[in-house]
Amino acid sequence: MLLTLLATASAASALNINGFSYTGNVSADGNTATICINGSVAQNTYIGFGVAKSAGTMSGADLTIAFADATGAVKVLHGSGSSAPAFVQDATSPLTTATNSYTNGVLNVCFSRPLAGSGSVLPLSATASGK
Repeated sequence: MLLTLLATASAASALNINGFSYTGNVSADGNTATICINGSVAQNTYIGFGVAKSAGTMSGADLTIAFADATGAVKVLHGSGSSAPAFVQDATSPLTTATNSYTNGVLNVCFSRPLAGSGSVLPLSATASGK
């Protein structure tokens, strides 16, 4: 759903799912997507954004998770899904993060990623039509 919205170059879009707001914007050159996630969540509980490698499974998926640790510091991690319900973190994150915050129980996170994909980042364009 969000991916379909992101497929429109240079347009901002928004989606609300289960009390979390996801917004996306594609850069003017069409190479980068900036995704922001906002929602109420307890510390040490994550909010995620995932791009499935194949329909029906998150094994091998491109995953970004964000959370506020016990001190309220915001962490943004990138990795992939495994066959078990687990997250395998990249050694080096391919994401660029913006100013993120955790205030009064609300997590605000923005990150940028290539649309075409690279390394562990799956292409958003391949999933934009829901495939």
